[in-house]
Amino acid sequence: MKIPSKDGLYSHMPYLHDAGGSVSMLFCLSDKIIDEGNKPKYRPWRIHSYALSSGETRRIPIPSKDDEVEASPVCWYRDGLFTLSFVIGKWDVVGDAHDYVDLRAYKMTGKTLFDLKDVKPVVPFRVKTGFDWYGKAVFSVGDGRIMHDNIDGEGRYETDLGLETITRIVPRHDHTTTMIVTGFKNIREMVTLLYDLEKRIVIGEVVGPNKEPAYKPSLFEDKMAHVVLDGEAEREEYKVELVKDMGRSPSNLDSR
Repeated sequence: MKIPSKDGLYSHMPYLHDAGGSVSMLFCLSDKIIDEGNKPKYRPWRIHSYALSSGETRRIPIPSKDDEVEASPVCWYRDGLFTLSFVIGKWDVVGDAHDYVDLRAYKMTGKTLFDLKDVKPVVPFRVKTGFDWYGKAVFSVGDGRIMHDNIDGEGRYETDLGLETITRIVPRHDHTTTMIVTGFKNIREMVTLLYDLEKRIVIGEVVGPNKEPAYKPSLFEDKMAHVVLDGEAEREEYKVELVKDMGRSPSNLDSR
């Protein structure tokens, strides 16, 4: 099932999570493309919540600017408060290509995901992807390293996953030490790895319905949400597809 099913609406970067006895999904939604002529076209992605049981979709209020892109939502709940993390950046020319620039990870807290306050940085510098996970920072600056705070104490670790670049990291909401890392071995070969925060090793790979590497997936219980191309890549015409978890395959990449 593709979400949303309506033509002209596109979605990206899903995150499945427990919503008090039911399953919901954070994701980025867009119904338009921006063409300013002097730089590449881009979509002003905005973070929404989708209830799997009812299909209700609601905008998450994020204080972003009109020319900024919201990305990579992650949330957790503790002591009566939700913490939502997200990345904000801009789309521009980078050398001979185009990419997101000036990406920074932020977090907000609130009694619900629709009543968030107190925007704070997850880390005080630019990242490619990152979030707060139960008070600990997990992030990548865009190379092949995953960096994270020590979950049992002080200090920060970095692990080289043997990738050329990491484009997204999200946790498993139902397995708090497992990170889902999407990146590229080279310019043409994408992979999504499972990384154990405690052991600091790669424990497998995530594959899609056709046994190909899943693109920017999220896993929860027996469900997987991943991103598929539903049109032109240059126009970022992507959609989130919800399927059964296809499992994992052993990884031949060494983390070091």
